[in-house]
Amino acid sequence: MRIIEKIRGWPHASVINVSLLAFFFLGMLVPWEDLYRFFFFAGVVPLTVWSFFKGEIPPAATSPVILLLLLLTAYLALNSFFVGDAAFRMAFRRFRWGITVFILAGALLIACRQWIRRPGFYGRLFLGAVIVSGTAMMIPYLMAGDFGDRIAGVGLLWHTIQASSILLVVWTMGFVMICMAKDLRHADLVLLLAAFAVVMAVIVLSQSRGPLMAAGVTMLLASVSLILWLPREKRFMAAGVMGGAGLAAGLGLWSGRALLSGYMDALLTRGLSYRPEIWKAVIEHSSSHRLFGIGPATRLPDSPAGKVLLEDTGLVFAHTHNLFLEMFYAGGVIALLMLVAALVLLFCRLFFMHAPAGVRMACVCLLMVVLMVNFTDTVSPLSAPRPAWVLFWLPLVFLVSASHPETAKRPHKDFSGQCAKSVLS
Repeated sequence: MRIIEKIRGWPHASVINVSLLAFFFLGMLVPWEDLYRFFFFAGVVPLTVWSFFKGEIPPAATSPVILLLLLLTAYLALNSFFVGDAAFRMAFRRFRWGITVFILAGALLIACRQWIRRPGFYGRLFLGAVIVSGTAMMIPYLMAGDFGDRIAGVGLLWHTIQASSILLVVWTMGFVMICMAKDLRHADLVLLLAAFAVVMAVIVLSQSRGPLMAAGVTMLLASVSLILWLPREKRFMAAGVMGGAGLAAGLGLWSGRALLSGYMDALLTRGLSYRPEIWKAVIEHSSSHRLFGIGPATRLPDSPAGKVLLEDTGLVFAHTHNLFLEMFYAGGVIALLMLVAALVLLFCRLFFMHAPAGVRMACVCLLMVVLMVNFTDTVSPLSAPRPAWVLFWLPLVFLVSASHPETAKRPHKDFSGQCAKSVLS
């Protein structure tokens, strides 16, 4: 009863935060969609609407980046009513998705304020979620012993490629929050490395080349962020240690080059997975709807490009396998320009945000991860509750909140040196 009374006493923001975390983290662990969606529709949706109705609006809600992304969502939600040949029920479904995404963005803005206020706690929580969900994927895979198959999880992690991308995005968010924290301990660095090891293991077992390359770039950018995060007198030593670790890893790979060669052969046998053919077909068959697109309600297999791909390859492709082409094909030049403008503006805000260089670099690293994992795969800002939210809305709204001037009230200017000294001492 005390627990129930305590929960009843929570402010709306705390309940929204807990419900949102339950939705995302349970979605990475359980196969029952109704279970984790319950937390979104029963906890997040009504309380978010109520909070905004009462005027409890987070300051970052007025950010130009958020406004551009919401304008893009509204445009896509209404576009199918006027373009394309999709049935009315399909267009209306996209309209409902648009309303849901608006609520999601509001809930994330509310939750991200709490994450940024306690970055150490939530950074550990995100990294712990990566370890638990990644390990839950690997145990049955290793027990089955059929390493010719590609690893996949349940819930939001059911898709081989998207599972790797989701874990990488969640790890990078945890990394950013760890860089923001003021109360770091040696165990946090161990947790950070252990979580990254789990992510890399899942990516390797997934045999997904896009997430594998994204993880390599992420490791490089994260190393630079950590070096910048340290006091100046420690940076040279840290760069030497990381360089030595990289050299040792390279020698280890060289010593196991026979095994590595077999793994690379398995990756190369899939070729380019028809990406050039898909992109070429989308570009060549977009001239008649270049300005407004074909509408999000028109599926790629039902579009002119999809029909040509079916004739040429004998395969059905569900999407364009590129975020920018997806926006261009679904919403035309208008949607593409809004997306590009929002991302460029966000990059500029991250680059000039009031924070130490290490934190700024970590935030840019997260933005780069989002772009990399969506370059050869597709998510859409407009969707039902699904992995696309983790690969697009979750990191982008977090970055908008982290770069908002409100965060300048946090004592950024000296925590990097103090934390580094306490961790290294």
